Amino acid sequence: MKTKVRKISIRWKILIPSTLLIIAMCAVIGVNSYTRIKTGMIQLGVEEAQMAASIAGFAVDGDSLSQVKAGYESTEEYRNNLTSLREIQKLCGIAYLYTLHTDDNVRLYYGIDTDDSANQRKPGDTFDGEYAEFSDVFAGQSYVQDYIDQTADGILISAYLPIKDSSGKVAAVLGCDYDASYVLSRIKGARNSILQISVLCLILALVILNLIVNRIMRSLNKVDRKIYDLVNNEGDLTQKLDISSGDELELISENINSLLEYIRGIMLHISSNSTQLGESTGSIAESLVSAKDNISDISATMEEMSAAMEEKSASLHQVD
Repeated sequence: MKTKVRKISIRWKILIPSTLLIIAMCAVIGVNSYTRIKTGMIQLGVEEAQMAASIAGFAVDGDSLSQVKAGYESTEEYRNNLTSLREIQKLCGIAYLYTLHTDDNVRLYYGIDTDDSANQRKPGDTFDGEYAEFSDVFAGQSYVQDYIDQTADGILISAYLPIKDSSGKVAAVLGCDYDASYVLSRIKGARNSILQISVLCLILALVILNLIVNRIMRSLNKVDRKIYDLVNNEGDLTQKLDISSGDELELISENINSLLEYIRGIMLHISSNSTQLGESTGSIAESLVSAKDNISDISATMEEMSAAMEEKSASLHQVD
């Protein structure tokens, strides 16, 4: 009758920690891969936004932008710059493209806005923002966001490029809100792919691990059954373990077979000695019987000699 283990079986002692380790490794690898892909995709979107802003910057004239003020939309220069910027906007996948201007480094207002909806800003309309936020750009330094901004207006990466006139003075700041929705969709797609691959690898690893553990457990159970049969079959020492796994279990089975052979040799030696002892005991018994007969003969002879001695003693007494 097979008995259960007292605590946790070897199978679960192997499977539980191995499963937890595999899950942890898949999680670490998946998170690391997703982080790297996300960082790379955002960096790619930032570079594309910067490139789109640079291309748009070549399409406008800094000297004409220095003349922007309320009513500028009626000029031919405005229409030319607007047409050029809208072409760049469609070509480069830009969501919003506009120029910003300042009054004595205090107020910010719109110049050219490529929005073709009813929300299009006209030259001179106030921009919702502080000058301090764009002071570095008006000083001649470009700025590009290094993250994706999810706003009500869309998923954007904003870039701001100073536009200089012929004298080298910053005439305006070109604002470029790059449409990064495709970048975010690729990041989500990469996340889903990594998750699916991680789950698939986890399942595959668990299946392979389970097959390995099953093979080990079959060999262990075979050893256990043989030992059980040995104990419950009147000590039949002629049985042998036949395991050809090529690992430590095969060595264990060979050592058990050697132990059984050694015990069998001892039992055969004991049996042989017992037979010899029985034969010796029989010889001793026969010798004792023979000695008893001899002792009986000697006793009779001694009695006869005693009677003869008594007769001689009586004769000597009569003679005396």
